Amino acid sequence: MRCGRRFLALLALVAGLLALPGVLLDLHIRRGSPSLNMRVDAAEFGGNCFHMSVSDHSGSGTSFHGFSYDIEEEYLYITVRKGLVSGNYRGSSMDVDIEDSRLEHVQTVYLKDGPEKKLICVR
Repeated sequence: MRCGRRFLALLALVAGLLALPGVLLDLHIRRGSPSLNMRVDAAEFGGNCFHMSVSDHSGSGTSFHGFSYDIEEEYLYITVRKGLVSGNYRGSSMDVDIEDSRLEHVQTVYLKDGPEKKLICVR
């Protein structure tokens, strides 16, 4: 009986380890990866707001998955995530709308992908 429990525990551990890469890959695909490879169609300030439209019509099977931003002094860094077309993520264009009181001091906007950045606009 004791040997059977150990075998079942070992079997469950092996099954979990085999499933882990698939789960991690699925999470990565759903979240997307940062990218600088896109066209900025519009970028404009409005008081404590910033609006930007981005598009990608490369036909590569990717879509926009979301964005995040950081404000450091007078710089706005926007990270746009792209990934495979799936489920809720099908668009080849996306609007980025940010409302933050710190935007009143922002003078320069960059797209950011890790250490790389691309100038978008200067106020």
